[in-house]
Amino acid sequence: MAKIIARLSRRNVQLLISCCLAGSGAMHRFLTRANIDHYLGLLYSHDLSAHDRSVVTMLLVTEGEKLSVDLGDLEFAELRAASGRERLARSKQARDAGVFGTPEREQADRTLVNVENTQTQLEDICQRLRAGIASSRKLNSAVVRNGTRAACQARDAR
Repeated sequence: MAKIIARLSRRNVQLLISCCLAGSGAMHRFLTRANIDHYLGLLYSHDLSAHDRSVVTMLLVTEGEKLSVDLGDLEFAELRAASGRERLARSKQARDAGVFGTPEREQADRTLVNVENTQTQLEDICQRLRAGIASSRKLNSAVVRNGTRAACQARDAR
């Protein structure tokens, strides 16, 4: 157990401790985020076959759908997407630096395609969370307006 905790980052240790204190909902969130990080690590590696890459991508999408529509999960997804954008820029630079027709350039092209596909998945997760948050805010403001309207009508009826 000590070896596992030693390999966790400080942020993940804090999350793990808070999960233990908060209960199963927080543990579910921690596991979902850990799975997403693991799948991203796999997708960014160079040694996956096309079949394995598609399976891991499906797992990433499934875990992304488990993220709740709240600001904490949106922040988590946005940080991963920002990191992915930086990785995408570096992949483009590496591809552009290679001489066309060389094995290095072909590997850089494959890497770029993989990073672009992964980035698309991350951006889709962020978009779903943003849309969900916007939708819940509209719903909450409509409930508040309707509640205020009902209170005004009740007051006027008296």
